[in-house]
Amino acid sequence: MAHVYCEHPEDCPAAINQLQYKNKRCTAFLVARDLIATNLHCLPEHMNKERESCDGIKFVFPKAKNHEPEILNCKTIEFLSEPLEKNTVNVDLAVLRTQTSTNREPLNFSQDGFQDEKIYSIYKIDPNSDTGGGVVVKSNCPAIQNSIINPYFSSDKSPIVNFIPCKVIPGNSGSPILSSTNEVRGIIHSSSDGMLEQLFEDQRRKVDTKIYSAFGTSFACVHLDLFSYPRYNHSACHVKITKDTSRQLEKMKNEELSEKINNQVKEEFKKFNEKMKTLKNEKMFLLQWKFGPLNNKMETTNQFVYSPVCYNAKAYKEQPTETLLLELLEIHMKNNIDDHLRYNFKLSSKIHKDKVFLERKQNQQMKVQMNYSFGTQNFEVGSCKD
Repeated sequence: MAHVYCEHPEDCPAAINQLQYKNKRCTAFLVARDLIATNLHCLPEHMNKERESCDGIKFVFPKAKNHEPEILNCKTIEFLSEPLEKNTVNVDLAVLRTQTSTNREPLNFSQDGFQDEKIYSIYKIDPNSDTGGGVVVKSNCPAIQNSIINPYFSSDKSPIVNFIPCKVIPGNSGSPILSSTNEVRGIIHSSSDGMLEQLFEDQRRKVDTKIYSAFGTSFACVHLDLFSYPRYNHSACHVKITKDTSRQLEKMKNEELSEKINNQVKEEFKKFNEKMKTLKNEKMFLLQWKFGPLNNKMETTNQFVYSPVCYNAKAYKEQPTETLLLELLEIHMKNNIDDHLRYNFKLSSKIHKDKVFLERKQNQQMKVQMNYSFGTQNFEVGSCKD
């Protein structure tokens, strides 16, 4: 039988074990002296009904404090979450009964969920490709709500949770997620690679691929008759994450971000207009202006500036000029995805003072050269309609 050991025996819960079935390896843990929790996807396909046999599955325990290595055989399937569907992410949990009990201490469940940015401990078994066993290691990972990779993790009681940055690998599925009081709040079921990443394949912003992300099933919404846990009815428990619903939510999040940006830009524009009431902006009337983004796409960076719409042909004929010395508002906007894979943005505004060069062409068009702080922009405008 493949050997499992603890990286740090002094900090290695006795409940952690490795599920072994032929070439399949997953992490698992005791929730009673004869009950073990792991992921549904860790089971062979033919083991898909409750109260049926799980013969052939073995649970290999490492040497831990006050415990020698131990192997338990699987007897029956006691609980399965709903079947997993392609392009869908949902609760992924199985509870299996062993043929014999153990004197190892099981982990205690908690349905308190996961608080945003709070650190949780994940005990996982990294498999050994040579021996088939593995080593129990511990990772401390922050739970991150409202990330772009899982915007459905929006409350402490959301059923699917996200940890960023947090690296999990094949074989870590089934790892318990523990609070600071050693209560198991959930179970790891996948990483940001593979199927979950495909849910957000239409992201327009580039994400740093070095940022690892892990996903887990929260026990906040899991109803287990085995432990007489209550069933919560809050709306977060009924969310089903699919590719289509993820795109819809991403569209809504983008619209919310755009609204926040526009509201702040409008506020800066309002303050500037109030200032302009007390200042003389010489010869600005020669051009009509619009204020807005130079690029209407939601890019990483953008500038909100005054740009010419048309020129007053009559006024220009009476007072021809080649340059205007104007005082105009310029706002620089930058939005990005932070290390927690969440959107944020920053606006910086300044009063732009520079020369605006005008050149009237034979076709009655006017070339306007604007020297913004970020670079020169050229516009070609016609005369304003009366």
